[in-house]
Amino acid sequence: MEQSKIGVAIVGCGIISSNHIQPVMEMEQAELLYLVDIDKDKVRQLAEQYQCHYCTDMEQVLQDDRVKVVHILTPPLSSLSHDKKVQ
Repeated sequence: MEQSKIGVAIVGCGIISSNHIQPVMEMEQAELLYLVDIDKDKVRQLAEQYQCHYCTDMEQVLQDDRVKVVHILTPPLSSLSHDKKVQ
């Protein structure tokens, strides 16, 4: 029986995001579903590169039952609001 992949979303597409995106892409048991960033042009370009969905807020990600893991890579104060949404 084939095991389903774990859906991953990455919030924050700054400099450190490649340190999270690459390992997710290399994991057989994970699938990068979403990239999220407030910079629409940046997140769209990255999503095209990694062939995943993108958005500029968390709502779409939270509505998708396939997402099981969320990497929050935003600055500490902005992460507080994301943490509450994800819980």
